[in-house]
Amino acid sequence: MTVTVASLSSGYGGLEMALRLWLGEHVDVRWHSEIDADASLVLKTHWPEVPNLGSFTEPGFWERAERTHVQCGGIPCQGFSAAGRQLGEADPRHLWPFWRPGIELHRPATVVFENVANLTRGKMRPIFDGIVADLLDLGYDVRWCLLGACAVGAAHHRHRVFLLACRTRATPHAAQVKVQTCGQHAAAYLPSPRALDHTMGPASRKSDGGVNGLSSIPSLLPTPSAVSYGSNQGGGAGPVRRASDALARLELLRSPNARDGDGARGQGSIEHMRRRMESGHTINLGDQVQLLMPGWGKYAEAIARHQAVLGRPAPEPMEIGPKGGRRLAAAFSEWLMMLPAGHLTSVLDRNPALARAGNGVVPLQAATALGLLFADLTGRS
Repeated sequence: MTVTVASLSSGYGGLEMALRLWLGEHVDVRWHSEIDADASLVLKTHWPEVPNLGSFTEPGFWERAERTHVQCGGIPCQGFSAAGRQLGEADPRHLWPFWRPGIELHRPATVVFENVANLTRGKMRPIFDGIVADLLDLGYDVRWCLLGACAVGAAHHRHRVFLLACRTRATPHAAQVKVQTCGQHAAAYLPSPRALDHTMGPASRKSDGGVNGLSSIPSLLPTPSAVSYGSNQGGGAGPVRRASDALARLELLRSPNARDGDGARGQGSIEHMRRRMESGHTINLGDQVQLLMPGWGKYAEAIARHQAVLGRPAPEPMEIGPKGGRRLAAAFSEWLMMLPAGHLTSVLDRNPALARAGNGVVPLQAATALGLLFADLTGRS
């Protein structure tokens, strides 16, 4: 059966990729709703046949939009994030009131919602409870959980809330699914990509752990080699030109190839990750950590785990900027988000690519959460 999907606040298509990773090849994205120009360009590149309908806040949008089996969205999080002013419902980017009418009108079988974990905490919690209550009123069973990218092998935490709502004929019920939210490893994790990474220099600091995004830690990352500098390099399937090339040469990590996914849709190594999920693959991490170059320092174990799960080595983390200084490479943030090589960097310049990575969804993280939520909702083990 083909599952049709509508995507709201689509970003770079992370939830669509997660649905394909979870459900397989039979996911058919019918339309996007995205107003950011850079994100729209990424969507047009990787889903060229899928129309972008613009803002779902416009009058008459839902009457014009095609009905689908699934509606998914990661509506803007700035009003809920602990890093912002937390204006909540007063923030003009709070778009749930514009999404709810579409669910009521179209009655999709399934709704997928993603946002920052802070939406479930403190003064933001009533907003989240209101979203759940709306879905219950519309006749949906609701399950939600908190899950970090670190819990699926990423080298950074990025805790997020994921919600799965399925239409039911019985009395609707809502529950939090208790899962292992955070990666259970002693090793240090890198900061998660942030939308403002491109605006921060190496000297940026913040009280939160002493760092303010990836750009603040170049001294702890390996020095880039001269051959790696240039537009959008360092994330491809070929050898990574730095000291840890030994990993690629020893073939401990399989590089992605054409068989890993549907190149026309930009899925890259999605099929590789899906096979690893289904096979319950275990990682001999100790052997890999011993081969990592010393420049990764305390992050060596986290980087090794991320490489093994994603199936390709880390690209060059730093590059030389136009003034000769070291700066964060967009390909590294793209890799941290577990995206196919070039998903952002083959389309966008460095700054917009970093911004889009910081606002995006880790597909493997979302797919894992959806599988856990569906299992709880249906009673399957």
